[in-house]
Amino acid sequence: MSYKILIVDDEPIICQGLSQTIPWENYDIEVVGAVYNGKEAINQISIHPEIDIVITDIRMPNVDGLELSAFIKTNFPNIRVIIISGYDDFEYAKRAIKLGVKDYLLKPVDIDELVDNVKKITTEIEKERRQQVDLLTSSIIKQISLTNEDHGILKEHEHIRIYPLMTMQRDYQRRVRGLTTEDIDLFKKKWMGSVEKRIGDVLGENSFSIFTDENILLTCVMKELDENETGKLEKNIENEDSLLLVLGDRTISISELKDYYKKLLDTGRYLLSINKKTIMASDQLCVRKFEHQYPQEIENLLFDALLYKKKVDYLNVSHTLFAYFKENQFLLDEVVGICRELLVKFINYYESLGRKKVQPFALNYKNHVNIFSHNSYEILQKMFEEDLVTIIEKLGLDHEETNDWLIERALEYIRQFYREPIKASEVANVVNISANYFSTIFRQKTGKTFNEYVNLLRVNEARKLLSETSLRVGVIANNVGFHEYKYFVEVFKKFTGMTPTEYRNLYNRELGG
Repeated sequence: MSYKILIVDDEPIICQGLSQTIPWENYDIEVVGAVYNGKEAINQISIHPEIDIVITDIRMPNVDGLELSAFIKTNFPNIRVIIISGYDDFEYAKRAIKLGVKDYLLKPVDIDELVDNVKKITTEIEKERRQQVDLLTSSIIKQISLTNEDHGILKEHEHIRIYPLMTMQRDYQRRVRGLTTEDIDLFKKKWMGSVEKRIGDVLGENSFSIFTDENILLTCVMKELDENETGKLEKNIENEDSLLLVLGDRTISISELKDYYKKLLDTGRYLLSINKKTIMASDQLCVRKFEHQYPQEIENLLFDALLYKKKVDYLNVSHTLFAYFKENQFLLDEVVGICRELLVKFINYYESLGRKKVQPFALNYKNHVNIFSHNSYEILQKMFEEDLVTIIEKLGLDHEETNDWLIERALEYIRQFYREPIKASEVANVVNISANYFSTIFRQKTGKTFNEYVNLLRVNEARKLLSETSLRVGVIANNVGFHEYKYFVEVFKKFTGMTPTEYRNLYNRELGG
């Protein structure tokens, strides 16, 4: 629930009646307690400082409603108070107004009037929360950007506790490739909205988010979270298949965010190097120090392949190198550093052999590589192999095999994503050539059209699933990339001469003997 309310009255019938007979949940309100005097109310408020509204009787033993209102005004000024009283006394009402009481209602309480007053207060609270979020967002932007401005905002909000988490998009570059600036903005708005909605669904709490980098969404929940709530939050956000999630390990104050954000980033770097979707930030997380270590043999093989124009060999070396990165869970920062080092080393080596001095030329790895947006081994490998081809072209080492390389890259991409609705134009964009030219050389090199090749991959995968699993045919069709059942059956029959059901039955008969 978004709002929390405490009910205080020394008459149990009234106290429980207000608590249980009004459908508070319909108004997004949770009753955190129903107590019988002001002293108990003070204890409850101390335990639950997140309470938004207190409804209290005015005449009670120990601590009365006015004394309780004075305590709240001094110690918890954000809590709103509604007083209900059996006394139509002007002095009481005047004192209540001085104490900042929002409403003064007479018994017997008109339920509709009470609910209307509470709804007005929740509307005010929501407006203030939105204003507060704007101020906090401004404060956080200053924190993250490491500026020292506007400490007044930080000091003003120091009492507010936030639970931070960070999300990233898996395969970010692929998801935004070809999109306009407006489309990317829309994509990010949907991403932010999805995360905040999932938080709201689980916690019923306000959260706010800002993009601190191209592929980093920092989200802060305005609530202390226990272990159970963190688990629910993790599970709900995990359901968003494209997201990688770094959870905070504790609730922090605004002033702690600058240092804590660095911990989230370090943990995020580690998450990108392991086969997981979610991780929790922790001081105890063992992240390997940055080390440029790789087998010297790989460097030698790569240099030989480049010098002697052995294209197949240098692509094989690239595959070997990145397989080594994956197996040893190299951080993506390390991968970028090693690739940059290898390219620079080769150019220096080439010059050292007495060849002419190499004129500067553009390489992917000469520029800053943001590992949060280029956030997979596959993306970094593609960039590395593009740089190898650029070096060969610029150094005059090879011109004949460009088309072969383009198709090899295209086939790698197709084999990785054929289960998704990929098109020839998408793959052409990946290898940076026109769709028409791609279609022409693809057919020349493979003997098949793009659609024939993709459908054959899908059918072969379907045959495997039909023979090795008991999944329904419709599920298999969807799993291998066919989203129209009728079309799947048609294509399957074209390649195998039988329907998927006939194929499964035939396989089962042969298996049975």
